[in-house]
Amino acid sequence: YPNHPRKSRKAPCNASLVKKIKSLSSYKLIPRKIYVYNNVINSVKILLSRPGFMQQCRIWKDRTFSKGVFTDIYDGCLWEDFTNFQSVPFLEFPHNLAFLLNVDWFQPFDHVQYSVGVIYLTILNMPRYQRYKLENIIVVGCIPGPNEPNNINPYLEPLVDELLTLWQGIIFKPESYPYPVLVRGCLLGVACDLPATRKICGFTGHASTHGCSKCMKLFPCGGFGEKLDYSGYEREAWIPRTLDMHFDALHELEETTCHTQQERIEKKYGVRFSALVRLPYFNIIRQHVIDAMHNLYLGTAKHMISI
Repeated sequence: YPNHPRKSRKAPCNASLVKKIKSLSSYKLIPRKIYVYNNVINSVKILLSRPGFMQQCRIWKDRTFSKGVFTDIYDGCLWEDFTNFQSVPFLEFPHNLAFLLNVDWFQPFDHVQYSVGVIYLTILNMPRYQRYKLENIIVVGCIPGPNEPNNINPYLEPLVDELLTLWQGIIFKPESYPYPVLVRGCLLGVACDLPATRKICGFTGHASTHGCSKCMKLFPCGGFGEKLDYSGYEREAWIPRTLDMHFDALHELEETTCHTQQERIEKKYGVRFSALVRLPYFNIIRQHVIDAMHNLYLGTAKHMISI
């Protein structure tokens, strides 16, 4: 990765990218893996050209809400902060969009261990009853199998490049508009299950001693082969993670060329590099969602407390 922030990762790895296949008269070189990627900007243009789509994206402004009652992302502080981002209107403008990122893996075949990943974007400006319909979801890419990659950043880099372009803005004329408009977009959040969130946002796994991505709570391990100690629920003793702490840890990783030392730093801080840190507005600590589905609806949190 010539643009990787770690010096040790900038050198050529000499990995084989293609394989030789014999045809009838000669040999052909075909890729070992194919990453199917869908251009996000073109997808946004297609959605904006759909009749009534922009009107749907402005319904949130006319919502009724009760103070202290949170029914959607519009009622939270994050949406309010991006309505006027750093005192400059952003989501207040009708053509600016906020995206939610999701990555998940599934088994496409029966009776075989083969895992394929899919990267999705949803548009949060749309009403909740509309935003998760198939026709309103942007499928960004399909991560090839058969196994989940340890490093997901190469698959996120093209998406981040397009998100940077959307942050600056594109000039586009929807079919129903008499004139071109400036369209901007931002990644407002990451909402995945716990393992995927750790990979996307650059944290060590949930089974590490720094398994929490919101604070520096230490889950000690008694020794080799022993389970982590998840006790200690005194919240006042939990040191919250901050963006400055995160970037300081990344800086240490960048300056270290020794692989063993990098692993020690990752274990010390529970931090790894993520392509999302390239987004100038994205707070990687604040803007990833705690997995409510597994923790609450499927009872994971209750199970962890019981053991």
